[in-house]
Amino acid sequence: MKFQLIDKTYRKFGTSEIHGHVTYLTSAGAEIRLENTKIYILPVTKTLNDWYYNYYLKNRSKTTLHGTDVKYLNSTYLDIKRNFDFFGVVEGTYYLVIESDYPEYIAKNKKVYIAKKITVGKYKNIMAVFSKKL
Repeated sequence: MKFQLIDKTYRKFGTSEIHGHVTYLTSAGAEIRLENTKIYILPVTKTLNDWYYNYYLKNRSKTTLHGTDVKYLNSTYLDIKRNFDFFGVVEGTYYLVIESDYPEYIAKNKKVYIAKKITVGKYKNIMAVFSKKL
């Protein structure tokens, strides 16, 4: 996927917050830290729904988004404790997509994704917990 920030002219400031934690596990169940872990908040679109259901949930090897710019509202990186925060989120439905580099001993120059669809209301604090076994 190629991510592109939505033009700030069109962005609104909301009243909600999203907090989260990300854990990656080896096949033996031990926690590992992945490099370059970035979290994106993406408004739901038909293209993203297709990607989520056909590529992400069904583990199909070909993505419909290869080379397609995916517009996101905001992005951040994990902190040292593998947590992240988004503040000022407008109410709506979003995908939280976490993109990391696979460890080189598993797959060189490949990305791993974790995704979750969430709905945010006004004045809400959302907690999203992610984990993935590699």
